[in-house]
Amino acid sequence: MLRKGLYSVIILVALVFLGKGFLLFSGDVFGYHDITQAGRVSEFVTNLRSLQLPPRIAPSFSFGMGYPIFNHYAPFAYWVTGLMTLIGVSTPLALKLSFFMAVVVAGVSMYFFLNEYFHEYSALVGGVLYASSPYIALEIFVRGNLAELWFLSLLPLVLFLSHKVVSSSSNRWFIALAFSFSFLMTAHNALSIIGGAFVLLYGLLFHNKKVVYALGVGGLLSAYFLVPAVLELASTHATSIATQTSYIDHFVCPRQLWNSPLGYGGSTAGCSDGMSFQVGKVLLSVGVVGILLYIFRHLRYVVKHTSMRIENRHVITLCGLTLITLFLSLGMSQPIWEALDSFLELFQFPWRFLGFFVFGLSFFAAYAVNHTRYIKYMWVLVAAVALTAILLGAQFFIPNPDKTWSNEDFMNEFVSKDYLRNEIVYRVPEYVPTSVDIDAWLNTQGNDVTNEPLIVQDGELFTTITESPFSFEVGTSSRSFLINKHYAPYWNIHLNGEKRIPTDFDELGRPIMTTDAEKTIVKVTYTQTSLQWLANMLTLVGVALLLLPYAHTWKRKP
Repeated sequence: MLRKGLYSVIILVALVFLGKGFLLFSGDVFGYHDITQAGRVSEFVTNLRSLQLPPRIAPSFSFGMGYPIFNHYAPFAYWVTGLMTLIGVSTPLALKLSFFMAVVVAGVSMYFFLNEYFHEYSALVGGVLYASSPYIALEIFVRGNLAELWFLSLLPLVLFLSHKVVSSSSNRWFIALAFSFSFLMTAHNALSIIGGAFVLLYGLLFHNKKVVYALGVGGLLSAYFLVPAVLELASTHATSIATQTSYIDHFVCPRQLWNSPLGYGGSTAGCSDGMSFQVGKVLLSVGVVGILLYIFRHLRYVVKHTSMRIENRHVITLCGLTLITLFLSLGMSQPIWEALDSFLELFQFPWRFLGFFVFGLSFFAAYAVNHTRYIKYMWVLVAAVALTAILLGAQFFIPNPDKTWSNEDFMNEFVSKDYLRNEIVYRVPEYVPTSVDIDAWLNTQGNDVTNEPLIVQDGELFTTITESPFSFEVGTSSRSFLINKHYAPYWNIHLNGEKRIPTDFDELGRPIMTTDAEKTIVKVTYTQTSLQWLANMLTLVGVALLLLPYAHTWKRKP
C-alpha cells in the first residue's frame, strides 16, 4: 500500500509541475525555435487525406512547387501528431499533446526498462530523472524539436521490449519490438543512426535469435523511409546546407552541464549560449555516483575474466554509450570530430549527443539508488530524490512568455496558405531538389512567384480541367511554356497523352517544355519513384513476416 501511494504521489506531482507548461487546458500555444512544426503537420495531413501514402512531399511548400521534406526528414512524430489532427484534434492541441505524450512515454518506458535491472523504487527514480531533465525541457520549450524528443522517448522502450522478447515466449512482445524499432529508426535522421547501431549491439549481446530477427523485421518496416531518405538524398541540397553549420561553435562547456540559466535563445560559440545545457543537478549527481560505483565494483572482474554475464555486457555497453557521448559533446573531442568530419558534421551540433548522456545517466542513477535498497525507510530516499528532481526540473518546463499565441492567431500565422506557400520552406531549406539553383531560390524569399500551374511565353491557357495538390491538367495554345514545379523524378509530365522527361530547366528547377502542337493538354502528376515503391514493398515484406506465424489460424477448418 505504501509503495502504491508513493507512486501515486510522485506521478501526480510530476503531472502537475511538469505538465502545466504544456498549456493543454489553455487556448494558448507556446512558441519555440522550430515554429514550422505546425505547417509540416498540416502538409502531412494533406497527404493522408489525399491517400498519398506514405507522405513524401509537402505540395504547398515553396510557392506550391512541391518540396520533398517527408521523403528525407524522419516522419514518426508527424504520424503521431498528424493522425490526431486527422480525427479532429486541432493542430495546436495535437502538437501540445504530442510533446506531452512523448514526455510521458519517456518516463514510463524508462521505468519499465530499468525495472528489468533494478528494484521498482530504483526504476521509479531513474524514470523520473529522465523525464524531468532540463535537457528534455530544452527539446520542447526552446528548440521545439518534436523528432528528437520522440527519439529519446522510444529508445528505452525498444530496450525494454528486447528484454521481454528474451524472457517471454509470447509473440506480442516480438511484434511490439519490431514495430517500436521501426518507430525509433524513423524518429530522427541523425540520432537514429547512433541509436539504431546501439540497439543492434545491445540486441546482439543477448545471443538470442528472436531479438535479432525482430530488429531485422523492424528495419524492414522502416525501409519505406530509410531507403529513399539515404539513396535519394543526393538529389537534394541537404548535405551542402547541413555542412554549413560549424560544429566547432557548438561544443558544450563542462560547467554548463551542472549550471546554465534557462534561456530561449540559440547556441553560440563559447560558454554563454542563449539556451541551457543543464542536464539536471540531481540527475548529474546521482548518475555520476552510479557510474563511479559501477566502475569500482566491476573493473577488477572485467580485467580478470574474459567471459561475463549477459547483464554485465549490457551494463558495460550502457556505460560506454554514456561516457562516449559525453566526450563527443565537449570541446576536448574536437580532434575526433575533425578526424571523422565527413560523418560527424551531419550531426551539426555536438550537444545533440547530450540526449544519450542523459539516458545513460538515468540508468546509472537508478544503479546508485538500487545499492541503497537494503537501508531502512528506503522510500524516504526515493521520494526525496524524485520530488527534488521534479521541482528543480519544473523550473525549465516553462514556455517562453514572449512567444505565445492564441490558437486562432497561431493558425492564422503559421498554418495559413500564405505561410505554407511563401515562408515556411526558407526555415527548412535542406531538401530543395538539385534541379534548383540554390542561390537563385534563396533570392526568391519575399518575392512573388506565380500561382499558375503553367507559365506561357506566348498564347494563352485554357481552363484548368482538374487540379489537386498532387496533380493538374490544363490546356494551352503556347508552343513553349514553363511548368511551375521544382522538377524531380516523382513528377510525371504528359503532353497530349505522351510522357515527356524534361531536359531544360530554369534557375528554380522548373521544366521548360516545347511542343509543335497548336494546342496542348498538359498533365502533371505526382507519383512515387521506382526506388520509393521498392522501399514500400520492403516495408510490406516486413509486415508479411510478422503476420506469417499466424497464417495457419486463418485457414478454414474442414
